[in-house]
Formats: sequence, C-alpha cells, structure tokens
Amino acid sequence: MRCCATGLSCVLLFGALGCGGSDGPELGRVEGTVTLDGKPLPAAEVTFKPIKGRPAQATTNEEGHYELVYGPGKQGAMVGENKISVSTRKPPEQGETLDDGRPNPDKGVPELVPAKYNEETTLKRDVKPGSNTIDLELQSK
Repeated sequence: MRCCATGLSCVLLFGALGCGGSDGPELGRVEGTVTLDGKPLPAAEVTFKPIKGRPAQATTNEEGHYELVYGPGKQGAMVGENKISVSTRKPPEQGETLDDGRPNPDKGVPELVPAKYNEETTLKRDVKPGSNTIDLELQSK
C-alpha cells in the first residue's frame, strides 16, 4: 500500500510541476502591418515590451507586415499591456567606421520614425490570448 501512495504522490507532484512554470508565460500571437504616413514601412524593428518580462520582436517585410517572436520556437508576445517601439535605425556594420574608429555617418540606416514611436514611445496595446492583429499607423509629423 505504501508503494502505491508514494507512486501517487510522485504523479501528483510531477504533474503539478509540469503544468506550470516550465512552459513560460502566457503568450498571444501577434501580427500586423506598420505604416508611416500611410505607406508600408519595410525593415523596421518592432518591439513589444511587457510591464514585467522579456520583450518580443519582429522585423517588417517589404509590405510592412510583422509577426512577433518571443523566443526560439515561440511566436507572440506576453499577454497584457505592452509598450511598443518601432525603429528603422541600424548602426554601421563592423568595418564601416572612419579611420579614427568613429561610426561612418554615410553608412548604416538612419532613423525614419519619430522618437514618440521608439526612444520616447507613447504606443501601448493590450495583447490578448489567442491571435491578435495589431496594425500600427505611424505619422512622421
């Protein structure tokens, strides 16, 4: 009888452990389109940052479409309120520096998106469980 009770305890213990933390936080799949002044914004880095936890990111394609990735093999973003930033700035690659080591201002990609959408973002959206379509219509002025 003791063997069965111990076995049942192990099943209950491992069952409880398996149902919780190892799978990570609850995620909602997120996709959408980013436009700037009504035109698709290609090659923009889109970041959803929850109040607590790891951010999710994506890069827009030529049509401005993105699908967030939370981590290896995990699509989406954490459920709840997320602060969103969008940026096109890309620093110069290694080897694209001036002779004195400073970044070459003629290399890299400049920021096309106003600071209110990246460094000083005012964008926030709620991510729900399941599928979310979150389009971002940005204005340069």
